[in-house]
Amino acid sequence: MQSDLLKDIVYNRIKDKIISGYFPLGSKLSEARLTEELNCNKAPIRAALNMLNTEGLVQVKPKSGTYVFNVTNEELNDLLYFRCSIETEALILAYRKNKHSLIQKLSLIYDLMDNTIKENNVSSYLDLDNKFHDTLIEATSNRYFSESFRLISSKMATIKNKLGSNPEHMKRSHRQHLNIIQGLIEDNLEQSSVIELKEHILPEHGAYWSKQNIS
Repeated sequence: MQSDLLKDIVYNRIKDKIISGYFPLGSKLSEARLTEELNCNKAPIRAALNMLNTEGLVQVKPKSGTYVFNVTNEELNDLLYFRCSIETEALILAYRKNKHSLIQKLSLIYDLMDNTIKENNVSSYLDLDNKFHDTLIEATSNRYFSESFRLISSKMATIKNKLGSNPEHMKRSHRQHLNIIQGLIEDNLEQSSVIELKEHILPEHGAYWSKQNIS
């Protein structure tokens, strides 16, 4: 029991460091460094890295070591299209299940985002951005949506933290979140909210990360 708890703690700490960018994309993870930084022995480190490997946040290269995941621009586009497919269908389903609850939850997050924009608090804004989209998926009350989104959510959070500090992108992103909510309020789902969500995510609509080199 105690060893499982330690493994989970170590897993979450390494995962947080990857998502935050403390361990950059493509960087090598040294067991010795992790052991020293996290003040534990190698067993929970190895167990945590195995979990992260299964999740796709790290990659184990034989005779080389363990590395934080990385993606090419082409792989990133594939990831964005997959994300868009899940989120647009989730938005429709969540709206049909409980429109008022969905609007209330997303509006609350938007108001918190508004404060972070005024304070120019980039990291808090990005955390709330992740929460906005996680909430959208959770509102479907459909475990298959949740399980599918979980496959990419940590990778997307890591990529956003790498590329999401551009002030103009933050303003654009914030405006799009408001437009999504406004479309729901006005019962203009397909012609407003879904279109806005697609423009928020897909590269052909100018999503900020599509114009940058992820590597």
